[in-house]
Amino acid sequence: MEIDRINYWISEVCIKDGHIHSVRLYRDSELAYGLDQTWTVQQVIDTINKGYNINTIVNVKGRWVSGARVKIMTIGGTSYITTERDESAPDNLENLPKF
Repeated sequence: MEIDRINYWISEVCIKDGHIHSVRLYRDSELAYGLDQTWTVQQVIDTINKGYNINTIVNVKGRWVSGARVKIMTIGGTSYITTERDESAPDNLENLPKF
């Protein structure tokens, strides 16, 4: 079974008005170099819609550990980013560190 390649990793979130406003993420090839970017939620949604894979990533005792797959959820015509409900709590977007 082939595993989908992860293109981007979300490590932190910025919350405004109770919702994720933007995220800090890394291109897969730049994670080790610490070259993070800040994207809006819409940029994340657009990237997922183009077929790219985005996961959360958590730092555990100085090591990066892969988290949950980021998905798009639409409620009342508004799209949000979320993670799979069956993943562990530390991997979920709302539990990532804030910036």
